[in-house]
Amino acid sequence: MKKFIATNGREVLKTITESGVTGYMDASIRADGDTGLAEADRRITRSQPS
Repeated sequence: MKKFIATNGREVLKTITESGVTGYMDASIRADGDTGLAEADRRITRSQPS
């Protein structure tokens, strides 16, 4: 992974997978934000009909 500052001032991680796909991740998102996203995903998944 390579870390850099984007033109908008955000800290970004760039990674390239083994298959050659390039991905960019905003490194400034707080880790506890992931917990909220995961909980929202669980609620959405449970509310969808099977």
